[in-house]
Amino acid sequence: LESIYVWQFQEFTPGGGGTFGGNNMVRNWVPFLTNVKDPAGKSGMVITDSMGRGVGSVRPSNYVLYDIWADNWNNDMRNSVNNIRRSFIYTNPSSTYFGKPVEPKTSQEDTLRNIYPIIRKVEGKPWENNNTTGRTTKDVMVYRLAETYLLRAEAYFRKGDSKDAADDINAVRARAKASPVLPANVSFDYILDERARELITEEARRQTLTRMGKLVERVRKYNMMEITRASIQDRNEFFPIPQSVIDANFSAKLEQNKGY
Repeated sequence: LESIYVWQFQEFTPGGGGTFGGNNMVRNWVPFLTNVKDPAGKSGMVITDSMGRGVGSVRPSNYVLYDIWADNWNNDMRNSVNNIRRSFIYTNPSSTYFGKPVEPKTSQEDTLRNIYPIIRKVEGKPWENNNTTGRTTKDVMVYRLAETYLLRAEAYFRKGDSKDAADDINAVRARAKASPVLPANVSFDYILDERARELITEEARRQTLTRMGKLVERVRKYNMMEITRASIQDRNEFFPIPQSVIDANFSAKLEQNKGY
């Protein structure tokens, strides 16, 4: 639905992903649930087909998991329990807590890696019927219609046309049953928040933040790790240009990005 271009995977098919292929988004985006201990200190979770074997490589910030939904928490379908899993039960039959809700965890290892809300669009049929691989047969979305609306909204806003920018954003929000945004409330930050609501797990977020000149600013504002907020530098908005690329540019002097 809405797809313009997808990266397809097909198990047991030449060219469909290979023996060790498949969509690895479950592995990266889903927390390392099998590390979760029950209150007795025993293993509380086992791998299930729906959640697969995640290792918690990509943990969304609390800003994305909670704050951006605040004004439409109950009516934005993208925030529903069908799209974001925020509650869990113990799944290990050998645990005395089997079937009981997982209580709030407080350790850094748990909250940053082992158990946090799951963006459910990454879920899918386990690759080759093996739920231990952390891979699925689900196609990867590369471009879809909603993103074209949000890209055009950004273009309108850059031209100073907040009315048409809001219309494009609201085309996306209306489908999600979210309340419309007023033209006066459109901003680069609002567009970035809407892209997060709509495109989390899909877009290459760093490239988007750099294009909009917001990478360093938003890392300092929203990143959960104090060491990261404190250590990022203005120059990190861009990567350094490799010296080999600079040396290979004979027609004109290629300037290194500022700060490197």
